[in-house]
Amino acid sequence: MNISTNLVLSDQKLNLLKDVELSRKGDQQAFGRLVNQTRNLVSSIALSIVKDLDNSEDEAQQVFIGVWQNMSELKNSSSFLPWLRQMTCYKALNFLRDNKTHQKVDGEEADLILS
Repeated sequence: MNISTNLVLSDQKLNLLKDVELSRKGDQQAFGRLVNQTRNLVSSIALSIVKDLDNSEDEAQQVFIGVWQNMSELKNSSSFLPWLRQMTCYKALNFLRDNKTHQKVDGEEADLILS
């Protein structure tokens, strides 16, 4: 990487940290910028776990709702990205768990399928 690339990355990190701090104080515009900066990250993690585009988009939206509601739990602004990644993984895995129970076949239905 050259110096200009490093400066751009540093500016992006600083902007992200500023927006995290402002979002923790309830600034909705700063939170909107955070969503824009991290939507690809969240969507790609959700898609890699859920393996369905529509459901992964729904889960990504749920992640951002959860982030907004729980910003006060974030103790250190520099931990935002790991926290966001972890929240995305949990939401996507919970989606899989919750939908697996809907795919189970009860006894009578199993008898009909196996007949």
